[in-house]
Formats: sequence, C-alpha cells, structure tokens
Amino acid sequence: MFEQTKIDEARYFLSKMEVSLNDRKSFCYELSAFLSASRSVLQYVFEEVGGNTGSKPRDKLWYDTQVANNPIFKFFKDKRDVSVHETPVSPTAIINISVTHTLHISDSVAVEVQDKDLKIVPEATITPTPPTGMEPQPVSASYEYNFPDWAGPEDVLILCKKYLDELDIFIKDGIGQGFLSKA
Repeated sequence: MFEQTKIDEARYFLSKMEVSLNDRKSFCYELSAFLSASRSVLQYVFEEVGGNTGSKPRDKLWYDTQVANNPIFKFFKDKRDVSVHETPVSPTAIINISVTHTLHISDSVAVEVQDKDLKIVPEATITPTPPTGMEPQPVSASYEYNFPDWAGPEDVLILCKKYLDELDIFIKDGIGQGFLSKA
C-alpha cells in the first residue's frame, strides 16, 4: 500500500547520492538511507501478501518466487541487513584524477643559401616565437563507487537505479495481478 511512497523516498536519497559523489561521508550516509527506504518496499509487499501469517498462500507464492528469482533484490536486502545490523555500508571508491600539461618545444634553424654563382648568401636564422596565452589547465577529479561483492559491471549509482526500476516493475506486476492494492 505504501510501496510507492518508499520508492519515491529511495529516489530522493539516490538524487542526494548523485550530488555528493565527491564527499564520501555524505555519499555513504545517503546510500544508507537509500538502502533502508528501498528495503521497506519489499517489506511492505511481504506484509500485504500475508507475510508469515500464511493467510494468502497464492499471493505469498508470487512474492517468494519474484524475490528469489531476482539477484538484485537479494543483493540489496543483504546489503541493507549488513548495514543496519553489522557494519555501515562502505563501497569502494574509485577516484580518477586528470592532470593536463602543455609542453612547449622551441627550436631554431640555420639556413645556408648559395646564389647562382655558388656564393654564400648571408646566413639567416629562423626562430619561431613560442605560443603565448596558454593557461594551465586545472586538475579535475571524478568519483565512482562500487560494491566489491557485486558480480556485475554496474557502479553503485547505476545499480541503485536498476534496483528501483526492478522494484517499479515488481509493484506494477503485483497490482496488475491483484496481489497488491493501489496506493
């Protein structure tokens, strides 16, 4: 019943993660909140389909099958449980630093020219003028976070988005099949 509210809450924390990439501490706080909000979606569904009461066996079978067959659901459930009950979530940070330098090379050329009588014309030296106005480029850094225990290629942000997409599909399927009520 409140699944969409929790999905919206998780999307809010995901947006906060996106803007706090360069602040590891804030990123991890937002990730922890994301894990809790998104985990609540499955917990609400679990209760709505009868939970441990066994009052809706057909609905509960649908839930169990959907959750068991989705590796992202299991991964995030476990990630949230560890984060809440054992140790705060701490993804691996990958920091890419880009430094651009401009190298100026200067050289001169001496040319000896002979006229038609093979007399040497006075020597000319050509010296190029070095380029001017080249401003040094600032150092830039980009941040990415990964879960070392996730087998796929997705970074944390992409995997979180994928998880929310999977939750949306799950909820719509449950509503469409009559297992879940609309909010």
